Amino acid sequence: MALIDAKMSGYFQQYVVPLAGLFIVLRILHSIYLKLHPIVFAMICPIVSKRHHGDIKEQKEKLFSELLNSRPYRDDSNQRFLALEIGCGTGQNFAFYPPNTSLAVVEPNSRFETSVTKNAAKYPSLEITKFLSMGAEDLRGHVEDSSLDAVVSTLTMCSVKDIEAVLSEVYRILKPGGRFFFIEHTETHTKNSWTHLFQRILAPFFYSLAGCHINNTFCGTLDRAGFGKVQYTKMDIRKCPRLFRSHVFGCATK
Repeated sequence: MALIDAKMSGYFQQYVVPLAGLFIVLRILHSIYLKLHPIVFAMICPIVSKRHHGDIKEQKEKLFSELLNSRPYRDDSNQRFLALEIGCGTGQNFAFYPPNTSLAVVEPNSRFETSVTKNAAKYPSLEITKFLSMGAEDLRGHVEDSSLDAVVSTLTMCSVKDIEAVLSEVYRILKPGGRFFFIEHTETHTKNSWTHLFQRILAPFFYSLAGCHINNTFCGTLDRAGFGKVQYTKMDIRKCPRLFRSHVFGCATK
């Protein structure tokens, strides 16, 4: 019995104690990561997004010109254009909204709120009505049914937890005839390619590091979301890194 107890004690010290120590260290590192990630992301995101938005400048200008044309009121009307932007970041898109726009913004990282307020002040005709520091998967209680003229998302759907739930919310909050405008990077359009393979292999790494699903299938989910009319264009943006080249831009009408 003493020999068995000695062996058990040896196994415990040799295997259990180190594994328990490793587990504790990993838990501590994970806690630190969760606390630092919003801070680091708020510092890095403006730099990365500014470059990416620059790469898609032409497509972005076309997208927002269509948003301007969709405005249901004259620019000199006192009636507001009601819109919501998902994942606004620092407010890269504020310059493109029509005059007299009332804009609610959804941004999970609350550290962007100061930048949003500062950038919005540059555009007197743009009113930020809400800053919702949350995901867009469930906006009930914050945004009413059939209340908005437009919803905008640029380079955001890759990082939401549930694209299907987000699109369901977009459909709910749009007025009949309201439109959802988007530019998103997706899984490569060239299936069975080396890029496709590497996206699948590296997807867990990018998600754990930046919360980005580089191989998301946004188009397929949008096609099934129930919109009355869906129009989009798929294209590769050559200026972007190969893993992020495939984009889709367009609009869906309720």
